[in-house]
Amino acid sequence: MTAEVTGFVGGVVSGLEQGAGGHHQPDRHRGHGSRTAAVTRVVGGRAGDALDEQVRHQLAAGAGVTGRDGGVRDGGEGGDAGHDLSHRGEEGQIAHRVRRGSRGHPPLGLRPAATVGDRGRVEPGGELEQLAEQHAVGVGLQRIGVTGDRAVHRGPVLPRKARGLAGDRRGPPLADPTRPERGAGVRELRQHPRQREVPGPAVRGLAARQRHLGGHPVVAGEGRGQPGLGGLGRALEPFQPMDQVDPLGVVGDPGSVQARQAGDQGRTVGYRDRVTDWFVAEQGWLARELFQRALAVVYLVAFVAAARQYRGLLDDHGLTPVRDYLQRVSFRRSPGLFHLHHSDRFFLGVAWTGAALSAATIAGLTDALPLAPAMLVWVVLWLLYLSIVNVGQTWYGFGWESLLLEAGFLAVFLGNDSVGPPLLTLLLLRWLLFRVEFGAGLIKMRGDRCWRDLTCLDFHHETQPMPGPFSWHFHRLPRRVHRVETLANHVTQLVVPFALFLPRPVAGVAAAVMIVTQLWLVASGNFAWLNWLTIVLALSALPDSWLAPLLPGSGAHDGSAPLPFVAVVALVTIGVAVLSYWPVANLLSSRQRMNTSFNRWHLVNAYGAFGHVTRSRYEIVLEGSRDGGTWAEYDFRGKPGDVRRRPRQFAPYHLRLDWLMWFAAISPAYAEPWLPVLAQRLLEGDRDALGLLRTDPFDGEPPRLVRARLYHYEFTTRRERRESGSWWSRLVREFLRATELRGGR
Repeated sequence: MTAEVTGFVGGVVSGLEQGAGGHHQPDRHRGHGSRTAAVTRVVGGRAGDALDEQVRHQLAAGAGVTGRDGGVRDGGEGGDAGHDLSHRGEEGQIAHRVRRGSRGHPPLGLRPAATVGDRGRVEPGGELEQLAEQHAVGVGLQRIGVTGDRAVHRGPVLPRKARGLAGDRRGPPLADPTRPERGAGVRELRQHPRQREVPGPAVRGLAARQRHLGGHPVVAGEGRGQPGLGGLGRALEPFQPMDQVDPLGVVGDPGSVQARQAGDQGRTVGYRDRVTDWFVAEQGWLARELFQRALAVVYLVAFVAAARQYRGLLDDHGLTPVRDYLQRVSFRRSPGLFHLHHSDRFFLGVAWTGAALSAATIAGLTDALPLAPAMLVWVVLWLLYLSIVNVGQTWYGFGWESLLLEAGFLAVFLGNDSVGPPLLTLLLLRWLLFRVEFGAGLIKMRGDRCWRDLTCLDFHHETQPMPGPFSWHFHRLPRRVHRVETLANHVTQLVVPFALFLPRPVAGVAAAVMIVTQLWLVASGNFAWLNWLTIVLALSALPDSWLAPLLPGSGAHDGSAPLPFVAVVALVTIGVAVLSYWPVANLLSSRQRMNTSFNRWHLVNAYGAFGHVTRSRYEIVLEGSRDGGTWAEYDFRGKPGDVRRRPRQFAPYHLRLDWLMWFAAISPAYAEPWLPVLAQRLLEGDRDALGLLRTDPFDGEPPRLVRARLYHYEFTTRRERRESGSWWSRLVREFLRATELRGGR
């Protein structure tokens, strides 16, 4: 059967060569005149049943042309209308679909047909130069054009990045689609003074969502200037007229204004393709999509936490009101929307608007929008949260606030499904991940000695700010395991980050190692969204080939990148490089600072965690009394209180008051601005303040006295745990003497 198809193809080529006189004579087929005659050679493994004899005769004679309406005309007086032929081979699956149309239309070029074979080889034949292209499952297509008196071979339909998705990589390598092959035919064509060379169309898209044609998955794409050329599912539709688009990249009338315009446009298209080749990350489609959706989840958690904890912390009757802060601080020191307008309702509107936009982004809003509006959504998310952080005062002084803002800013320049994932932005995300991990590793080695002698984890699981439900079990692991934990942490934070800048899959392996270590930290404690956001950053470094089984139905779309978008991303990259001077200098300094923003926009920051590990755990416990003799405890949501209550898992949700209570127990200076105010609000029975706590022991009736006592907490031993059922043991010290409300204050 292969011989039959080869003979058929030979007939097609022979018809062309005879039409050219065998010695590159002008085309003499009736109806062609000086126009370009085009035919696509199709060879694809074993063919199926014989083609319709009438259509084969027309094609083999070199007389078949496609009308403006998609009809196939012969070289004589035209063909009959309304004849359809669909051919399905044994393994070739769709071999041809040809439509024969009506009379009277100008001669046009045949649309390439496609066959999916077992190898997809293109066999040489004739005196014409040949270029084979392989894509997806081994589809072999060869495009041959006859222009004037020379044969011209154009580049492949798919751009070079198709190599990364090709299922069958055998056969000749792919050539640059933006310029012709440098064969003798092309060189002699350039000698014609009136013949203008126009680069052939390059398929911009590379759809990574596979379509199934005859049971075989194929990669679909879109042809620029030639709709549907890139997709096999549409490859059997008719060409556009040659006087509009030449599938071989050479305009029919070489001296026309159209030819000159097409030449200029072709060069622009070629330049754009070359830019796309280096700008677009071939293995970044799924990584970008996963990163953006996961980042939107973190944004959602952050905005919800801001909205739910605003009353009681920052409202006009809160512990540190935003209104008072805005009167002391200028816009230059803390830029944001609230310098333009502030009210409690407006703050809550900002927070809930951010939450709604985050939820819409998780649902795919940015991928459904054009590029510019999609980028605007990310800008709005970043601006809203920046406004909150810059008036949040001590409650928003954590490193992961700046980390979220920096990651959210970079997300603006990742684009969406309408453009290819920008390699530069993905590298900036790796640079951010590098600073998070390497900064944390350096601060440990320069800080507490226990990190160097591998003993810090003998204490850390017990003394961390907010233990989780498994922290007791981590603390009770053998000390030998703690040494291995610490050593693995050093390797992950001091060695592995450098591999992020190596080619895939090495960078993917480094990111995977970081994900595993961060999941270990998630299981061992509550660190708000610090660990989760680090995982999200690491996801951006994973190759698509790893993510494809986890995200079926997702993948590449259009591989293009508009030049304005490329320019903006390049400028942002330069800006980040300039701003990186300060965090790099901080990393190299012996006085390294931890979790520092060098500008009020929280861009390109310094990060780090646990440079010092406390050996003992102290907790402030607030108590109230109505008579001064009987005292009842106020229980917090996350921090330890009742010794019999097992620690809860709250991360990535951030309990800001609980975290600040841990710092206050370390040093009373942390508590000076707000702890006396909290005691006053409890004496007043303030509902917003009580809403920050887990329980109100007085059921809304305020006590007469409130005091704070300092307890020393330790995890119980295994024996104590079995006998008492308690997770903690504690000893008491007085922290704040009994205070009562006097004179209404």
